[in-house]
Amino acid sequence: MSLHQRFYSTTHDPFAGVTCYINEVLLIVRQLNTIGHKPADDEVTDKILISLDPSFSAIRSILSLCEPIPRVDEITAALQEYENQEKVISGDVGES
Repeated sequence: MSLHQRFYSTTHDPFAGVTCYINEVLLIVRQLNTIGHKPADDEVTDKILISLDPSFSAIRSILSLCEPIPRVDEITAALQEYENQEKVISGDVGES
């Protein structure tokens, strides 16, 4: 599978966690950059948000409506915080 295909086909598995998903996307971005095909920053942020699991739809909507669109590190922090809050609410704290 080509790097471009991997970039566009990678999706968020909520059981693996949002950090794992974002790290996978960023690894592919670094590999694309190495061969001279780095996606634009807004393409990376769009990819991260669009391919989130549906259980993240609330935070995805909030982040998508921000002006300017947050940077990858800001999106990562917000998604990690959201994921941690959801674990507390559902009682899954400490299980991952």
